[in-house]
Amino acid sequence: MGLDKMMRNKFVCGYRVAVILAASILIFSGNAWAVEQSLSFAVGGVIDKIMVKSGDAVRAGAPLARLDSRPLRARKQVADARENLANEFFKRAEENLSRVKQLYDDLATSGEELEKAQTELAKAKAEKEIAKAKVDLAAWRLEQTTLKAPSNGTVTQVPGYRGLVVHPRAGNYPVVLFQVND
Repeated sequence: MGLDKMMRNKFVCGYRVAVILAASILIFSGNAWAVEQSLSFAVGGVIDKIMVKSGDAVRAGAPLARLDSRPLRARKQVADARENLANEFFKRAEENLSRVKQLYDDLATSGEELEKAQTELAKAKAEKEIAKAKVDLAAWRLEQTTLKAPSNGTVTQVPGYRGLVVHPRAGNYPVVLFQVND
């Protein structure tokens, strides 16, 4: 299963059904009539808006439902602020190392002070990289607040509703059931 959409595919074949769950595949003979996908969010939150109803035809990428993005926007702002702070510490650590190197070259400080400045720069660089990764993760999570159609298809059911709390780790509660039109 991909992180972008929690899905369970059902292939309807005559009177026989093949179900794909995780990595297990059951294959039955017959012709596939339709592929139905159970769609939910890759991140947790509270559903703010359902944008489709049963029977709607939608194109790939069309928005189907949206989570309240305020908590994730706040986390993104915090991540941005921490990244700015980490960048400032890194800049100051670089300047300090340059100053300490000059003092060391002038025989005005010890090798221990130079090593300390180098360690501080390495620590600041690691903090900067961690902060950048947290910004990227927060941005990705924010993008996941809109559930989009994975392909052209028809909405078959909408069991999700405004106010529903969804969380990927608490089970795959479907928000939209979707039939692929290929």
